[in-house]
Amino acid sequence: MKCLTYLFFVCILASCAGMQKQIPDNSRQFSDFIQRQKILSLPLTIDNYQNRFDGYDAIESDTSLLHMSMPMWYLGMLEDTSMFYCVISIHMGDIGVPQLNVFAKNGQLMDQARLMIGEYGPNCGVHVYGYTTISKDLKIYTQDSMAYYECDDFGNEYKDSLTIFIHSQKMEVLKDGSVAEGEKVETKIK
Repeated sequence: MKCLTYLFFVCILASCAGMQKQIPDNSRQFSDFIQRQKILSLPLTIDNYQNRFDGYDAIESDTSLLHMSMPMWYLGMLEDTSMFYCVISIHMGDIGVPQLNVFAKNGQLMDQARLMIGEYGPNCGVHVYGYTTISKDLKIYTQDSMAYYECDDFGNEYKDSLTIFIHSQKMEVLKDGSVAEGEKVETKIK
């Protein structure tokens, strides 16, 4: 009986060892992904609401690195790569949504942070401008400014109904590769 129990455990361990070898190695794919990134100098300012992506690198095949199934654009990689890689991607929808992706040197996704606060698509009476600034010490400031007008049934704006909001947030990439996000602040101007 002891011999059968021992044989049973040896078979289980052998089958588990075989399963570990079947896990695909993405290090080559990740290395190619990193080498294709454009180096972005710091400080960097990103226009969060631009709809032109001239010069961006479209990498649909590498979306598995971010566990995403949709195509996205890559703005590039921040210049400081001493501890980890910070890659900025643009997720496409009604507008492009910039996102910071922090990867360990081995390709493991460590953290992510959206680099815009609102998700304002093209709506009647909504006018938005936003930007994100990343400093050399990897401190991040993002701000969205929204002017909102009420509209009639035909899409005409009531000019005397103007309301202006500013949304802002501070973030920082920490030495362990995580992104610390501060509180989102809303300020009504008018």
